[in-house]
Amino acid sequence: MTFSEDKRQFRYVDPLNEDFKHLECPLCKDPLEDPIVEPSCRNMVCRSCFETSPEFIKNSVCPICSKKCETIDQTTIPIFITKLLDNLRVKCKVCNSEQEIRRADFTNHAENFCKTQCKLGCGECLTKPQVQSHNQICKKFPVECSAKKLMCKWTGIREDLEEHEKKCIYFGLENALSFILEKLSMLEEKQNVTNSNLTTFKEKFDSKFPK
Repeated sequence: MTFSEDKRQFRYVDPLNEDFKHLECPLCKDPLEDPIVEPSCRNMVCRSCFETSPEFIKNSVCPICSKKCETIDQTTIPIFITKLLDNLRVKCKVCNSEQEIRRADFTNHAENFCKTQCKLGCGECLTKPQVQSHNQICKKFPVECSAKKLMCKWTGIREDLEEHEKKCIYFGLENALSFILEKLSMLEEKQNVTNSNLTTFKEKFDSKFPK
């Protein structure tokens, strides 16, 4: 079983030389990632390669030696091996940067520095942290008419909103309706004050002239 390189977000700058072939996974043929020790044949293998292999999933056997294997050995991998693997140089395939990155630092690159084009198609290149704020101004972001509360059912993208609202009969009524609603709110507030004053007057009247 081999794993296609395009399932990864990075590519290795240089292949492992002969002195480090023991750091190559026997399944995917790439440098080990999150390595484990197979309990039967004692080979080191990528955890994901082992756990997703059809042999292990269907028959609980080792995909390398075909022996029964119901559990995964939790043997600690020597630190010098993990350091060698962490220091391998990779390049990001997502943003196609020519920058060489330590493999151990790739997750940080992907989460904070990797720039990709806006998925909505506006053409801007963004890091993941920039996406949320960009959506507030992206011209391709889906929006609704400002007069939605007046029953306008239009939906579209932000760059078309202004043109729509120039023609929207509901949008043209919005300012007038907002003025009316504001006046009604003021009248309601005044009515509440009047009712409160009447209640206070009645209480005082009743206390002075009890029935």
